[in-house]
Amino acid sequence: MQAHPYFDLSLLEPKRFYTRTKACTILDIDPDVFDTIIFANIQSYSNTDSETRIFTGAEIIGAVDKYYLKILQQAIVTDLSSLTNLNDSDFQAKYGVTRQRAADITDDPQLLRHIYDHILLENYYPVPKGERKRH
Repeated sequence: MQAHPYFDLSLLEPKRFYTRTKACTILDIDPDVFDTIIFANIQSYSNTDSETRIFTGAEIIGAVDKYYLKILQQAIVTDLSSLTNLNDSDFQAKYGVTRQRAADITDDPQLLRHIYDHILLENYYPVPKGERKRH
């Protein structure tokens, strides 16, 4: 998994349970960031998890991963469109693949994962309000 400059996910133990408050404290994020990024993308095993807001570390890590993958896919689709003036060499420098190869991301989830694992998060995701960049 890619290291996130905004979340130190290594602080979470995958099999341990965390409340929203505890996870926010450990990850040093605001509760609204937790709700936007983690709670909105959590894949709970039961509705009880969502109601109690108690999640495993693995669920939280998976939610962060899912969130960033969606952001990356949206960024690639935008950069592939005519909405940006990104030339071919700039596109390849940003994503590590050619435009032609990147066009396959909707059909090839492994390609999206490969791009995600091999580029800097800052290439497609600026620091949002409420998240603090780790140094």
